[in-house]
Amino acid sequence: MDGRIRQLTEVMLRQYGVSPTHALSAPGRVELGGNHTDHNRGKVLAAAVDLDMTAVAAPLDAPVLIAYSEADGEQRIDLTQLDPVPAERLTSRALMRGVVRNLQSDFKTGGLLIVYDSQILPGAGLASSAAFEILIGGAISAVYNDGSIPPIALARAGQASEVRDFGKPSGLMDQLASVTGGVVAIDFAPDEPVIDSLPFDLEATGCRLVIVNTGGSHTDLTDAYNRIPDEMHSIAAVFNERDLQAVKPSAFLAGIKVLRALGNDRAVLRAFHFFAETARVPAMLAALQSNDMNGYFALVRASGQSSALWLQNTKIEGMPEHQPLHIALALSEHFLGNEGAARVQGGGFAGTIQAYVRLNRVDDYMAFMDDVFGDSSCTVVRLRTAGLTMKALDAGQ
Repeated sequence: MDGRIRQLTEVMLRQYGVSPTHALSAPGRVELGGNHTDHNRGKVLAAAVDLDMTAVAAPLDAPVLIAYSEADGEQRIDLTQLDPVPAERLTSRALMRGVVRNLQSDFKTGGLLIVYDSQILPGAGLASSAAFEILIGGAISAVYNDGSIPPIALARAGQASEVRDFGKPSGLMDQLASVTGGVVAIDFAPDEPVIDSLPFDLEATGCRLVIVNTGGSHTDLTDAYNRIPDEMHSIAAVFNERDLQAVKPSAFLAGIKVLRALGNDRAVLRAFHFFAETARVPAMLAALQSNDMNGYFALVRASGQSSALWLQNTKIEGMPEHQPLHIALALSEHFLGNEGAARVQGGGFAGTIQAYVRLNRVDDYMAFMDDVFGDSSCTVVRLRTAGLTMKALDAGQ
């Protein structure tokens, strides 16, 4: 038995006197391209990483869902009351309630005990919320449905819980990347997203991906996140469309004068970002497929510049004196030059950046960044092939 599974089994027995029947793992993710495009049905490039949430699960006779970790304690919800609870907004209980509600009409659900631990730093742009949602849905799938709930159903249940119950805007990228695993290019234009998986070994190209924690967190930035899809949708509404994917780039460009008259240049710039970033994703995928890392790095830098200049999610509005992401990006550009690339990681505004660093420079880069942002601010993440994993445990385990 895996060491983490053994420890979690011991915790479940000690805390609840119950033996687990299943073990699960849901990875975090990195967004490689397509920053803030999924909520307007754009294209993204993402990858699962080796930092994950691991859990053991067991059925319960009582109509309750309990999720326990030694770091966060116990979260418990009543399965007879699954309507959204406003007081639970931005809590794990909200996600648990929403996932169960969104699965129960099509799949079997029931009392459930989950004991988990997480390697994913909350608020750092590695999609800890999505991994938790996939873990909860995966436990329901494993314990009550023989692991048969389709990945897209788990992803949609997680996304819906995040939007309606948790109260945070979310596209579908985070959940799909976690449940699917590997490097994935996702086109959200169709009703059923088109997912292309790419076998890719980053380290075989002579690079590693380093996540730099600048000291901020995403957890209190919901309003700033909300304004991005809201402003993009406001531009689409001018064209009588529900999102920017339905707007032709040529029509957008031809309408700039009219759009500016609405009085929100930032919304126009964010739409610029959407069209440029969505077009960039296929080029990034092609570069990886051909192992053209220099071409890929150029596209990563262009993505980062678009986020900073047009999307404007690399600093907190109204706080010009506090710009840790910009400091980290400036330092990375100085250190890496054209031999690597750096961009904002995840939702932005605060938290982390990602940097592609040549193997022979990783230690020096991490020391350089740690000197500014503190010891252990840098983490090397490795791309993970597997998405959600589920396995039954023998009674003796």
